[in-house]
Amino acid sequence: MSGSGRASRIVISDEIDVYCPWRIAPDDLSEKMRRMLSLTDAERGAMGLAGREKMIQEFDESKVIGSYMEAIREIELEAIPG
Repeated sequence: MSGSGRASRIVISDEIDVYCPWRIAPDDLSEKMRRMLSLTDAERGAMGLAGREKMIQEFDESKVIGSYMEAIREIELEAIPG
């Protein structure tokens, strides 16, 4: 995973729920892999739980649907002449 796209930056939180190599560089990726391998089971578990909590808080189905509905309303308003 390169993590170079905007969507990647929205979904993940470096060092909270993943160690993300933001640059596409072998040394950056290898450093993140070393850090992940050095974590205890409890630390990796906590990172996984933090990622799950982030998904629940930020990407709950009702929030995603609400965002889509808001975008659709804005497009509809822009289409109204006047």
